[in-house]
Amino acid sequence: MAGLGLLLGSAAAPAVAQVNLLAEDPLMTAVRNGDAETIRRMMLRGERPDRTDGAGRTALMLAIGSGYTEIAALLIGGGAVLGRQDQTGNHALSWAADRGDAITAERLIESGAPIDRPNRQGMTPLMLAARGGHAAIVGMLLTAGADPWATDYTGADALYWARESRSRQTVRMVEDAL
Repeated sequence: MAGLGLLLGSAAAPAVAQVNLLAEDPLMTAVRNGDAETIRRMMLRGERPDRTDGAGRTALMLAIGSGYTEIAALLIGGGAVLGRQDQTGNHALSWAADRGDAITAERLIESGAPIDRPNRQGMTPLMLAARGGHAAIVGMLLTAGADPWATDYTGADALYWARESRSRQTVRMVEDAL
């Protein structure tokens, strides 16, 4: 019986090599905390910036969604895959266009992000920017060759979404592109 007690006692102690599968990735934690310095060190060590959370959002998407423009720039410069889509089909440029982050949108366009890739609703970054009335991003996307004729799965195009935004400047820009 004493042998059984020793066995049970040792089985209850956690193994040294035990891994917590529920722990968040250090890069994702640094992005959520807005810790640009930690991310800079991680990129300098050659760590890949393309990790995702449970919803398929990349570190870059989280940075854009949180308004961390400097962190987004670090991740883009660190080689983030720009076209990776989350569970809703949005990619980094979709996130920037929807949020109205013109600085990051410009970096993404210059870095070769897909400008016409739709999400699962069929909405392209141009439609998302037009819906939000983000004229600067609409202009960038149109200059980069975004398709103003594309429609989402309801049949709405960028002009429809620009009108919905009630931004006269955005409507004019899309009308001029048609």
